[in-house]
This record gives sequence, C-alpha cells and structure tokens, in this order.
Amino acid sequence: HVERCTRSRLLEYRERRKDVKGATQVVWRQASRYLVEFFGADRQVQTISPGAADDFRVHLISRGLAPTTIHKRLQFARQFFKAATKRKLIPSNPFAEVGAKATIDPDRERFITREETGRLLAACTSTDWRVIVALSRIGGLRCPSEVLTLKWVDVDWERGRFRVHSPKTEHHPGKETRDVPLFPELRAILEEAHAAAENGTVYVVGKHAYRLAADTPKGWKNCNLRTQFLRVVKRAEMSPWPRLFHSLRASRETELAREYPIHVVTAWLGNTPKIAMKHYLMTTED
Repeated sequence: HVERCTRSRLLEYRERRKDVKGATQVVWRQASRYLVEFFGADRQVQTISPGAADDFRVHLISRGLAPTTIHKRLQFARQFFKAATKRKLIPSNPFAEVGAKATIDPDRERFITREETGRLLAACTSTDWRVIVALSRIGGLRCPSEVLTLKWVDVDWERGRFRVHSPKTEHHPGKETRDVPLFPELRAILEEAHAAAENGTVYVVGKHAYRLAADTPKGWKNCNLRTQFLRVVKRAEMSPWPRLFHSLRASRETELAREYPIHVVTAWLGNTPKIAMKHYLMTTED
C-alpha cells in the first residue's frame, strides 16, 4: 500500500478532493501530468527528495512556462506532498521550500477608458452584447460566469442595486453572493434590455446558448464570447488586448478605487484588497 506509484497517488488525491471546483481539477490534472512526466509514472513518492523537487522547479523554468503557470504547478505539488505527509506516506514534504513567485506581466494589462467603453457599446450589434460589455466594464462582473448567471429577479430597481451570484467564490462561506450598486450608466442599459426582453425571460443575458456552452462540468469557460467580442473590438476600431474580459473588470476596479475606500470596492467586485492590489489595480496614463 505504501509503495504505490506517484501517478496512482496523484489520482487518488484528486479524486478525494471533492471540495474543489471542476476548473481547479483541470489545473491539478495538468500539474499532475508535469509531475509524472518529470519523475516517471512508476516513481515512488517516498523517493522524491528536496533536491529532486528543486530540479522539477528548474525543469519548469527551462520549458519557458509563464511565471504564474510555474507558481501554480509548484503550489499543487506542495499541496499534494503535504497531504502525503499527513497520511504518513512520507516523512516530510520535499516541496516545502520549493516555490516561484507569480509575477504580473505589465504588457498584458490594459486600462479601458470611458471613451473606449462608449465605442465598444456603440459597436455592439445586439442588446445581449451591450449588456455583456456593460456588466463587465461598468458593473465589474466576472465574465462569463457572473455575467451569464445574472437574473432579472436579482435586479432591485427600487433600491438601486443588484445581487451577483458568484460561481467562482460560492464555496467560500459568505461569498456566495454580493450586492453591487446599480450605477446610473449601467442602469440605463439594463432598463433598455429589460424593456426589450420577452415576458418570462429569466436571465439578463437572454441568449441561452451562451450558458450551455460556458457552464460545463469542468467549470466555466469563455465558449465563443472571446471570438465574438473580438469582432466588437474590431468594429470599435480598437486594437485587441491580451486579457479581454479581465481588463474590463480591472479597469472598473481601478476606476472605483479612485472614489471609494478599497474595502468597499472589493466588497462590490467580490475579491479582496490584497488580490485587487496584485491583480487588478493599474496605474493609468492620467
């Protein structure tokens, strides 16, 4: 039992972790594949030393992987071997001191100005796409997961707010939902969409095919939203940027942080001040 190979131990660990989402399992399978390829499918976990663990880190770097990818691969390795120590399969964690910083590439950041946002909205050829762009850039919602799960019943017109259900954070107690202000410029677009919606329409983004394609057993994915959004960007006569939807959300958080305390802004956008400072807030031209 103790001498089962690394590959079977990795599979056993992933199957045991029913508490993580499908998207996380996908990342873990990728990390497992790297570990098996480097150490060998039949390698026994107890034979992997701290030196070998560091060799694995060097191997990831030599493959030219992005710093964030390397960080995630090593993070999973530390988790897996830590769990192995708790089950007395190995005396200590060989990856305990092996890590890599997840650095942010500034070339992948792009602040979308108000003027550019107007051009994007004007370039949308359907109400659904105006809503998608508005919820992402003005509401600061995650796209596609939060944008496509927003329902009309979640919009409180009288109190000037709407409730966001967050598939990404719902497994954290108290993080299942959050309330976001119905900002005036967003309200106008949602009122337009509400007036155009057929009776009985449940979701704010009415096209059901988007949800079917995006909400998969392995987690949310962009389906064909990126391809279609690139067409909107082209019609707006703008150059595409690397992280299309993330930049819309990050631009809104940066904008709001100028006017409101950071703990209020992050409560609206569903992250933390630490995450906002590291992954979202940008230094703009002005």
